[in-house]
Amino acid sequence: MKNILFLLAIACCLGAATTQAQDTYLKYQSGDNELRFRLLDDGTLGLVSNPDHLYTGDVVVPAAVMIDNTAYKVTALCGGGEEIYGEGSDASSAFNSTSINSEGITSISLPEGLLYIANSALHTVPIKELKIPSTVQHIGQMFSMNELKSFTVPDGVETIISYNFYIFRNLESLTVGTGVKTIQRHALVNCNSLKRIYFMPEVPPTLIQDPFDQIGFWDLADVTAYVPAGCIEAYKNAWPDFEFTYVEMGAGVDNVNADESIQARYADNAIHLSGITRSTAVGLYDILGRTILNRTVDADCSIPVELRSNQIYILKTGNKCTKLIIK
Repeated sequence: MKNILFLLAIACCLGAATTQAQDTYLKYQSGDNELRFRLLDDGTLGLVSNPDHLYTGDVVVPAAVMIDNTAYKVTALCGGGEEIYGEGSDASSAFNSTSINSEGITSISLPEGLLYIANSALHTVPIKELKIPSTVQHIGQMFSMNELKSFTVPDGVETIISYNFYIFRNLESLTVGTGVKTIQRHALVNCNSLKRIYFMPEVPPTLIQDPFDQIGFWDLADVTAYVPAGCIEAYKNAWPDFEFTYVEMGAGVDNVNADESIQARYADNAIHLSGITRSTAVGLYDILGRTILNRTVDADCSIPVELRSNQIYILKTGNKCTKLIIK
C-alpha cells in the first residue's frame, strides 16, 4: 500500500518538480525500511532522512525507483548545510544518529550509479563496513564513523576534502583511489588507530597545507604508506615533510583492504586461516608482487609454506588483501 501511495504522490508532484524540485519529497519502501527521497533539479533522486522512520537491519538504497513506468535514478546522498544537495541541518541528512536504530542497524548498501555524497550525509552511523560505489565522484565530510576499520576512496574521486574523515577512531586502513589528485588540509582528524594508508595513484597527490595534521599520531613514522611499485622516491620527493614508513606494493597486488572476517597467522612454517565460510581463492605475494602460492580453500585450514623472517608479505583472500609480517 505504501508503494501505491508513493506512486500516486509522485505522479501529482511531478508537474511542479521541474521548478521546485527541492520541495518535493517522496517515500519508498525498501524491505523493512521506509526511504525518503528528494526529487532533484536534474530529475534524479537524492536520499534524505526520514523523520517518521528509524532505519533498522540491512538498509538497501536502490539504484533507481520505478514511477509510472519511468525509472528515476538515485544519484545522491543529501546532507546538512546549504551547499549543493544540502538539507539545512545535520538532522536532515541521509544517515545520522536521529534517523537510525543504533542497536538494530547492521549494514548500509549503496547502489552503483550514485555520484555524490554531501557533507554530513553520513554522520555518527554505527556500522563496521561501508562500500562506496565505484561511480561516486565526490565524498563530503563524514563525522564520527567510529566503527569503521577500513575505508576505500573510489577511483572516480579527485579530491579528499578538508575534514573528510572526522573522528574515525577505529579506522586502521585507508585506501586512496587512483583518481585522487588533491588531499586538503586536516583531511584526517582524530583517526587515532590509523596504521596503513594505501596510495594507489602513481603520481603523488598534491597536498594542501597539512592533510595529516591531527591524525592522532605524534610520529607519522608509525603509519605505513603503501605506494605503487617504483614510486617511493616520487612520494618522498613530493612530500619531504612527511616521514611515513614507505613500502612498495607489488605490481600484482591490488584492492588492498584488510578482510576483517578472515584471520591469518603464521606459525610452524604454515599459514593458518580461520573465518573461511565459502570457497575462497588464496594468494600469497612478496612485496615485489611475485607469487609465492595460489590455491582455493573451502574451510579453515593450514597451508604449509616456508617464509623468511623480518619480511612483509601480501596475503590475498578472495578480492581482499592484507599485510602479513613475519617476525
